[in-house]
Amino acid sequence: MDYRDLKSIWGGSMGIFDGFKKKKLLNNGAKLINQKMYEDSLEYFDKALEIDPNFDYAWYNKGYALFNIGNFHEANVSIDKFLEINPENVHVFSALFIKASGLFMLKEYQKQLELSNELIEISENSLEKLYALNIKSNALLKLEQYDESEIIIDNILNEDSESESALVNKATILSEQGNYHEAIVYYENSLEIYNKKISDYNSNKTKGQVLLPEKMLNNILSEIYVNKGKAHQKLQETAKALECYNIALKLDPEYKEAQKAIKLQDVNSYE
Repeated sequence: MDYRDLKSIWGGSMGIFDGFKKKKLLNNGAKLINQKMYEDSLEYFDKALEIDPNFDYAWYNKGYALFNIGNFHEANVSIDKFLEINPENVHVFSALFIKASGLFMLKEYQKQLELSNELIEISENSLEKLYALNIKSNALLKLEQYDESEIIIDNILNEDSESESALVNKATILSEQGNYHEAIVYYENSLEIYNKKISDYNSNKTKGQVLLPEKMLNNILSEIYVNKGKAHQKLQETAKALECYNIALKLDPEYKEAQKAIKLQDVNSYE
């Protein structure tokens, strides 16, 4: 073995030491993710990508961490890089699901709808199929394609009557149809399920359970409370409407719809 052989093993463009180092950095970052220290984990993934810019798992984990701190645009950039490098990876469904959820938060509903069809095609089991259908129904609802969305929502609820996302979407459609009493029942059912999942998660009752990122979850819950409040308002239940709007603002003080609803009620304080 001559010098050139040694260089290829120990000091080439991607030597064996570099291979060990990037995997250790990935593992250290993954441990921080498991501890919900998402921002701290990014440093390790970036260092791994300095060693190997085509390290697919570093891009995936970076995207996941960015998603969890609410940086949805940069998360999708990382996920796209992961998919470009390794389009056949076993984590493709999860990657696309993260991307679709990011598009929802970025209000890019048409792109979300297009991606939902791809998710439906690649889903390998009934649970993945339900996740994909929820993504599609969400996009259709935001695009005000209510009839098509309702068909999907009803199919989801036939399979899983406790799908909190489907319950919310059903409530929204019922409100659009003027069925405010029934809509409120669906909103309350969805909130009960969300709150139970949060409680179980915080008390570690459900091992392996993964919640949505806090920023995304608070945004979703705020929207539910605002829409529930609007239904109460249509029924002239002003006190209940104001209670919903105030809860929404406590969850997400920057939620403009709640701020707007409060102002319309001539309330000068958010407390």
